[in-house]
Amino acid sequence: MEEKKNKSLIIIIVILVILLSCSVGYIVYDNFIKEDEVTENNDNQNNGGNNEEENDELSELGLELFEKVLSLRDGYNELLFVPLNGTLTYDNINKGVVIEYFLEESDKHYNESYNRDECLEQIIDDGEIPENNEYLDTCYNYYVDKNTFDNLYYEMFGTDKVINYSNIYLTCGIIEERNNGVYTYDISGCGGASGGIPYIRYDYSKLNNNNLEIYFDYIFVQGETDIVDNTNELFASNTIKKYKATFKKDTNDNYYWYSSEIVK
Repeated sequence: MEEKKNKSLIIIIVILVILLSCSVGYIVYDNFIKEDEVTENNDNQNNGGNNEEENDELSELGLELFEKVLSLRDGYNELLFVPLNGTLTYDNINKGVVIEYFLEESDKHYNESYNRDECLEQIIDDGEIPENNEYLDTCYNYYVDKNTFDNLYYEMFGTDKVINYSNIYLTCGIIEERNNGVYTYDISGCGGASGGIPYIRYDYSKLNNNNLEIYFDYIFVQGETDIVDNTNELFASNTIKKYKATFKKDTNDNYYWYSSEIVK
């Protein structure tokens, strides 16, 4: 009888040990291992995952946008999408200049009778063009189909934007929207020069909540006037700033520029 009691006690103890081990294992997983797995999964999602093919595609897309958009310069060799300090957004970028640089020559319908000297003589001192039909009809440089212009605009800045056609389209020109076209006009009183040459160098890209973040290095070479192709020595001998450009995805799965900022 005593032997049966001992066996039953042993069985109960073994069962309790097994249950206790399972409970301890679950607590460890729930509080430590599971949290690490969730964090790791979130990091993988934000950074394009661990899939080598996905990372390659992300890097390729980031580099493509870097070369196509971020490296774009205006007539004074200033980088259009890179702020001198702080943050650059849609509200304070020169949108018209940007679109001008993305227009194809085949998109432009030039005015063969345009006489620049005669037209500039009629410009008002502060750079405004005369608001009369004769001037508008004879003194435009070229026009672009409105749909072509609009599509480029939305591709660059997002489909939710409202286009203000009175924006300056380049350093010495303005635009007028009429007759289902966007017409460009030269103005006078432009001038000035940059105090040096900025350079940027692609670093890496990552996904953050479906936003594509492109990180790149920036230097400014004071007093230079000519751009050089080989920048290795320049980056080695100048102070480097780190920048981040954010691209968001629109309803057409197109990544459009959202902001650029200094991160350190």
